[in-house]
Amino acid sequence: MRNQNGFSLIEVIIAVALLGVIALLAAVPAFQPDLYRVNVADQLAEEQIEICRNEEFEALANSSSQRTVTTRGVAVSYTVGVSVEGLNLNPAALSATASTPLDRALTAAEPEPDGSLDPQLKRVTVAVSAGGTVLARRSALLYPE
Repeated sequence: MRNQNGFSLIEVIIAVALLGVIALLAAVPAFQPDLYRVNVADQLAEEQIEICRNEEFEALANSSSQRTVTTRGVAVSYTVGVSVEGLNLNPAALSATASTPLDRALTAAEPEPDGSLDPQLKRVTVAVSAGGTVLARRSALLYPE
């Protein structure tokens, strides 16, 4: 048997795999703050949609507010933007086929002759951002009760 120097192919593959696992484990904590911010933003968006559902239909309007959430001593400021669009349902667009998407039957509400807007539905879109980056976006169709 010959005296061989160096590493075998299997030893090199195992070493590279171990280094890859170690690098991956070292990188995971770096992503955790971003994941946490996205989760908080998602919760804020859902909370704002629920607030809009409980408001008077006529009172729903575009708005923006600041929310600060502090966790583990770190305060993050979130901007919660609410966009409201008046929509009307066009029954003619809902053909006899059940496969017509609802979006095709929705049209932007046109102002009445007196300038008022009396939509049948309102699409409320909530966007939550932090540091200029949108982290969560939620939408809901609301109707008067």
